[in-house]
Amino acid sequence: MIGRLPLDEQLAALKVVLSRNEVLLEVLDRTAALRLPGWYLTAGCPFQTVGNVVTGRPPTEGIKDYDVFHFDDRDLSWEAEDAVIRAAAEAFADLPAEVEVRNEAPPSARPARAPTRHAPGGRGTGPNRRPAPCSPHTGPAPAKYATGRRSAASSTSSPSGTRGPRAYGNSTPP
Repeated sequence: MIGRLPLDEQLAALKVVLSRNEVLLEVLDRTAALRLPGWYLTAGCPFQTVGNVVTGRPPTEGIKDYDVFHFDDRDLSWEAEDAVIRAAAEAFADLPAEVEVRNEAPPSARPARAPTRHAPGGRGTGPNRRPAPCSPHTGPAPAKYATGRRSAASSTSSPSGTRGPRAYGNSTPP
């Protein structure tokens, strides 16, 4: 059982499993090339990839999109975020899944914006609208894993008591 191995061997096994998802690897490589400060791939896609591999399904099955968050408080204007979104859309255009890139700098520090503005792909990016982290599980979960509860390992609590994704990734190229 992998969970009982020494940590370095667990990490090596995780790398092997995640490396089976070629789209995920491409997202990581292309995101590194964008040179975004403090970026990470949210946990839904790696989590779904591991679940897929463990249950014998194709590594990318059920993964609708890949979400990349970054933290850049140097320019909090909506124009700056739109420029990053446009550059990312171009970088990921030929991938078989949607990739969304969003700045996680505090929205409260941003200037107000009309709520009717939509980013490429149709999701709103107004001050009260944030994209949902990766949207895996488009099909029914295997009965063995369908508990109706989120795994504590896949999320973390915020100071406000809400639940959010754990980060996977690095702000430097692999």
